[in-house]
Amino acid sequence: MISKILPAAAGMLALSVSAALAQAAGGHAAPPEPFIYHSDGDLQGMTSKPTLGPVLSVLSDHENYFVEVVGRTKSGEPEFHSHWIDYIIVQHGEGTLTYGGTDTGATGHGEMRGGTINGGKSMDLHPGDYFEMPAGVWHQISLKPGTTAFRYMVIKIRQ
Repeated sequence: MISKILPAAAGMLALSVSAALAQAAGGHAAPPEPFIYHSDGDLQGMTSKPTLGPVLSVLSDHENYFVEVVGRTKSGEPEFHSHWIDYIIVQHGEGTLTYGGTDTGATGHGEMRGGTINGGKSMDLHPGDYFEMPAGVWHQISLKPGTTAFRYMVIKIRQ
């Protein structure tokens, strides 16, 4: 009789442990993320600081993704991310996106910046526009003449 009960009990224990481990692996045992809210005015305040380069404010930072708001008062330089996909929403200002092609004069490994994009395509950017920049594609945001402030939200996902 015991020889029949022990295997059954061991099986039930194994199922219970497997279910508990699956629940923990699924993130249900982890504490929830806190609710985060920023108004458009908050985001403008985070990016409206006098500086020579872009103002980056990280809104959320996790191992495989992060969210930032970027404010520019001048055109950016070409950049290339080997392992990050950028999902971008333009919030304020007028600009031009140049993407694709090749770059000459860039520096860095995996996260390269600088130089000049050769053979890329260009498109106008306006508030409300959305685009996705795949990993491994050169891209640059330039301000339109007369634009003194350009702001956009970037959601970066590790590929």
